[in-house]
Amino acid sequence: MLWVLFVDFAIQVGLHVIPMMHLPGLGFAHGPHSVYVGLLCYEADNFSYAAWAAQAQRGHVLLTDLFTTEPHAAFLFNPYFLVVGCLAWLTGSNPMVVMVVLGVVAAPLLGLLVDRIAAALRFSARARFLAVTLVLFCTGPSAILRPFGWGGIDASYFDLFPATMVSFPYQAAAAAGAACSVLLMCRMWNSPPGRRMAWVAGCGLAVGVLSLCRPYLLPCLALMLMVSVVLMPGGAGRRYRYLGVALALLLPVALYVGVLSHLPVWHDVALGYQRILVSRPEVAAGFSLFWLAGTLGAVRAWRARRWELAPLCAWAGVTVVVSLALGRAATKFDDSVVIVFGLLGAYGLEPLLAGPRRIAVLLGIGVALASTVNGWAAMVHSLTPGPERDLLALAARIRMAPGTPLVLAGCDGADALPAFGGARVFAGHWSMTLDNDAKCARLAAAGFGGGAGEQASFDRLLAETHPQFLVMRADSAAARFAGGRPVVSAAGDWRLVQP
Repeated sequence: MLWVLFVDFAIQVGLHVIPMMHLPGLGFAHGPHSVYVGLLCYEADNFSYAAWAAQAQRGHVLLTDLFTTEPHAAFLFNPYFLVVGCLAWLTGSNPMVVMVVLGVVAAPLLGLLVDRIAAALRFSARARFLAVTLVLFCTGPSAILRPFGWGGIDASYFDLFPATMVSFPYQAAAAAGAACSVLLMCRMWNSPPGRRMAWVAGCGLAVGVLSLCRPYLLPCLALMLMVSVVLMPGGAGRRYRYLGVALALLLPVALYVGVLSHLPVWHDVALGYQRILVSRPEVAAGFSLFWLAGTLGAVRAWRARRWELAPLCAWAGVTVVVSLALGRAATKFDDSVVIVFGLLGAYGLEPLLAGPRRIAVLLGIGVALASTVNGWAAMVHSLTPGPERDLLALAARIRMAPGTPLVLAGCDGADALPAFGGARVFAGHWSMTLDNDAKCARLAAAGFGGGAGEQASFDRLLAETHPQFLVMRADSAAARFAGGRPVVSAAGDWRLVQP
């Protein structure tokens, strides 16, 4: 099994390093003027995560949304970003670098945890190997279906499958955390009665902490824990106590997440998935192979009366219903569910590998592996240029300013300033900026884009926002409107101006 984890680690490292080999200079430049910061296909999302960690690096415990100027409370408490920020502070590096390193390490760790879960569930050696393979290396069938005009969510949303989570370090770490929680529940199931209360408390604490790191995991993990507590053998007469302990640990987290989701600004951030355009057929096609394999595992578990697999079946079943009912909600609430489907699928496919249907099973696994390779190629092909070196130089200067300075910058470069400069921007993220399109249009009208702009719009925007800094290109209309305002720093064709 160790060689499988080594192969996965080598693939994760290679997917980050291979793009560097084709880049000019010393291998860290993605272009003549940009910086390669890892295989991050959706930089805006990854930079938004790094922006939260950047606040923790500066000593903040309760975090705020740096991509909007709308008034709101600093209310986000996230242990993952606090750990990343502390590591960045200790090492003197940028939080994005720390996240990438943790994401690469999380991939083989996830495989190890899946193997330990399968061992705790008393899977055979073949089923354990198959579970690790399904979770780490398989996605949906979109690579095969695309020539026929069909496609699934696995072809575009790489953060839902561990095989392609290399481009989303935050989600990769969350998947490893989810696997750790599942492993604790399996150990709780097999624990002696005298120590079961401690295991229940430990599982509740693990699910609570992970839910603070990735709130979308709370409903399914809490359901899995409740089912485990109810069905645990030898718990007669104590189940209500176990449930009480678990609920006492999870309800405060659920209350906090609920309050956070209804606060101004945070409500819009929590519902960001509603801006994602994905249909139910795309969700079903992307997860179809996992759903089929998981169904086989659930049916076999029912026939064998393997009640320890019931919590996994509950998580899998709920996500299928949510995916078919809500469609695009699956992009959030299907986080890490591939772990469950991989385990159930391995259990269900194991007897078929020894029978006449072996060829069909191997063909299906081959399709999933082919789609994964296609997904890796798509990630490298769609690799977006990293932030410009000159822009990062200005971000370093902004980071020296006290507090959290407000910066006006065009939407073409504003997404990097909170992550690398610790600044608050007027606009720059499709989900975390309220009315992002309208605000980007206002910035363009003020001359921060490539258009002509208007002096009146520039003056009105400054009077409304009272920024500490302006970031603009030297040849932009905003630079002309800024007039004789002092230039704090200059790097290439970028200028940092103090209004």
